[in-house]
Amino acid sequence: MDLNNVSTLIKKINRLYDIINSIGEASDTEKDLLKAYVLDLYEAVTMEPEDQSEDLEIEEMLKKLKKQKKAEKKLKKQLNKAVEQLEDMSVSEQAEEAQEEAQAAQEVEESPQASHEEPAQEESA
Repeated sequence: MDLNNVSTLIKKINRLYDIINSIGEASDTEKDLLKAYVLDLYEAVTMEPEDQSEDLEIEEMLKKLKKQKKAEKKLKKQLNKAVEQLEDMSVSEQAEEAQEEAQAAQEVEESPQASHEEPAQEESA
């Protein structure tokens, strides 16, 4: 039994009781809160220290899992950005390659005409 936790819960129950007593009637919210405090008090009194340590371990594991999920989401976003950049680069590189191929094809078209013209000029000379 965690005496500090039990003491805190008893104080909360007493404060809430004093408020309800001064008003003379409890709202549904106040009733629910009082029930929650009583349940928490029951758990704090009946729970063995081993159970509490198991609960703490579970809470720590959940926190670690939450952090890992956050990190995973962050990495996924970074990966998506990198993929988009690569795709953009790939598109621009493809465009550059197409331009280079077009220039090469144009040079090939121009070079046979020049080679055909040279023998014709030699014959006339």
